[in-house]
Amino acid sequence: IAFLLHKKDKRVLLFTILLIILLSGCFVFSFLNKAETGESVTAALVQGNIKVNGEVRTQNADAIFEKYISLTKLALEQDPSIELILWPEGAIRINLLQREDLLDRLRKISGSKDIVFIIGTITFLDKGYKRNTVVLVSNSTKSKYDSIRPYPSDKGIIPGKELAEFYIKNKRIGMLTCYEETQNDIAKDYASQGAQFFVAVSENNFFHGQGLHMASLLSKLRAAENYKYMLR
Repeated sequence: IAFLLHKKDKRVLLFTILLIILLSGCFVFSFLNKAETGESVTAALVQGNIKVNGEVRTQNADAIFEKYISLTKLALEQDPSIELILWPEGAIRINLLQREDLLDRLRKISGSKDIVFIIGTITFLDKGYKRNTVVLVSNSTKSKYDSIRPYPSDKGIIPGKELAEFYIKNKRIGMLTCYEETQNDIAKDYASQGAQFFVAVSENNFFHGQGLHMASLLSKLRAAENYKYMLR
């Protein structure tokens, strides 16, 4: 500033002062709003690390389901306060909502522990088409979300038509899948409709090293843009 005063360049000096005021205001705003408010949700992210292709996972869906059930019970033993269980995208590659035997087991755990499951699955359609589906299951309800913007290069995936209507503790969840993490408008739509936090499921088996890191940055960007927490 002394240099600018010496040069007597009033326009540059004025710009510098305004910039300092703006940055100071941003700092104060951030400091005053950093306190966490609202009701908390305790979640467990269950990762089975099933490193086989989709067809093999479909053929072994029941065995994979058992693995995730076992990991879920282990998580609940370690922390009985868990309220939300998240399984990854495509964790159970079958039409899960058509398997009442598996749904009954999820409901039994949900009822005894008062928790909500969010599970990545697949909805198989006629002529080889499918939908990238996420289901929410609790003791009292079940609902599904078909990705409205699936990976564009996979022409066999049919997009859904509506955003997810997922809730926990009567609070809206913003549900994102895979490619949707790259699209800022979907997260913004959820935020504008009152979503309290985001949940993202993404199958990144084809990424390695730096690719995994870069993919995870997109979720952080969506969270920062909308000032929301993100479970991924």
